[in-house]
Amino acid sequence: MKTCKICLNKFEPVRALMVTCSYSCALAYSRGKIAKVVKAENKVKKERMKTKSQHLKELQTIFNKYIRLRDKGKPCVSCGCDFRDSPQASHYFSVGSHPALRFNEFNVHGSCEQCNVFLHGNLIEYSIRLPWRIGIDNYNELIESRGIKKQYSIPEIDEFKTLYKQKIKDLI
Repeated sequence: MKTCKICLNKFEPVRALMVTCSYSCALAYSRGKIAKVVKAENKVKKERMKTKSQHLKELQTIFNKYIRLRDKGKPCVSCGCDFRDSPQASHYFSVGSHPALRFNEFNVHGSCEQCNVFLHGNLIEYSIRLPWRIGIDNYNELIESRGIKKQYSIPEIDEFKTLYKQKIKDLI
């Protein structure tokens, strides 16, 4: 005796490979299997159809999550206060002006909402505290690298996504 995969009734199979008790259960079972295959195929197609900006948006979300986890428990990089909630990922050099530094870990740090949103990064205080946080050598390297032009390709973006997902797992 076997148990039907759909209705869970006991039945005696006519053939050894039968997994359902009746034609209607077999039809429902095959529709479910076909639906899973179609869903997987659609997921692959959807991934292939994504634009570069959609990939960048996903990477930015993952990267910001990493920065929040990395800087959790540290004070705000701009004002030095403790966070009430989770920190925001604040860029020293803005993404629009310096896209090459968008995913540079020395350029992005945890900041409170007051400094990041309402004071637009509180850059004067940020510039004072940043060398202390990352070291003077890394700070000078960051300053020198701000003029570099960089365009990320989709495979590079996918590599960054994988890297930062792994870093998030390591921090959790």
